[in-house]
Amino acid sequence: VAPSFQPIRGNRDVFVISGLAVNRNPLSVREVRIEGAVYNAEGKEIERQAVTVGNPISLKIIKAITAQDISTLQKLRPPQRFEIPPQESAAFIIVFLKPARDIKSFHYQVLSAEGAT
Repeated sequence: VAPSFQPIRGNRDVFVISGLAVNRNPLSVREVRIEGAVYNAEGKEIERQAVTVGNPISLKIIKAITAQDISTLQKLRPPQRFEIPPQESAAFIIVFLKPARDIKSFHYQVLSAEGAT
């Protein structure tokens, strides 16, 4: 997992948690949900986001899209055939749209993972 500040279209910065979701199960999984939260210097939560691994947002496109696009893309589910085979991984990215300057720490966790059928 790697935190970073990234510029987006509209001349503003967002805070991003990016990483790899690794499937340590003996079966393929899909619908892996990851939640992240960011906090200010006093430890107060600023923003919370949950995403599904395999949605269409990525670090490659983030600089070219708007906050509205990010909000929409983060809510999308992955393609129907998306799955993570055993011992494989898939990239994820969680974007926080609140003012990045206030963020001092973050937390993330896997909320759920469904077996592929």
